[in-house]
Amino acid sequence: MPPRVNYERYQEQVNAFNQKYGVNFSYEKFERNMAKFRRAALYSGVGAGTISAEDSVYRGEFLGLYKQSAHSFIDMKIGKFYYADFLREFEELMVNYRTEWGQRNRRVPSVRGGWAKESDIVKDVKQKLANLKNEHQDDVEERYEKRELRIRDMRAYAHQLRDRGETSVEKI
Repeated sequence: MPPRVNYERYQEQVNAFNQKYGVNFSYEKFERNMAKFRRAALYSGVGAGTISAEDSVYRGEFLGLYKQSAHSFIDMKIGKFYYADFLREFEELMVNYRTEWGQRNRRVPSVRGGWAKESDIVKDVKQKLANLKNEHQDDVEERYEKRELRIRDMRAYAHQLRDRGETSVEKI
């Protein structure tokens, strides 16, 4: 097994991405998902289809983070964000991953996760966001019921708003 990669030199870039888009990307988590998916593919043949295991993980991570960012926007934790910027900046993070693991002669995800056309990415993003509720309150209720959002997180966010003096009913 190749030595673990030290991602510290990229941490500033990761932090900026996470803060800008209200997500929690980490190379370590991505690497764990990659290893998990490779093991599953090895034993079950998953990923033996049209796209590689690496591209499957890339796509899953991208779509999951994009949905997380949409939730952060709905929760008013971040401002407007644009799909093209999000994709470009995520791809910049993946360039670092490819560089580190490519130097170790490991298989890495293709550029843009192997999506050949922009329309394919947009179609998958729309499909991922299809069940997102239009109303903020409905979305929060659904995420709470699915245990994706905890009461303590909502309470902490309300306290942050109060401490910043943003006590409007809409925000809280």
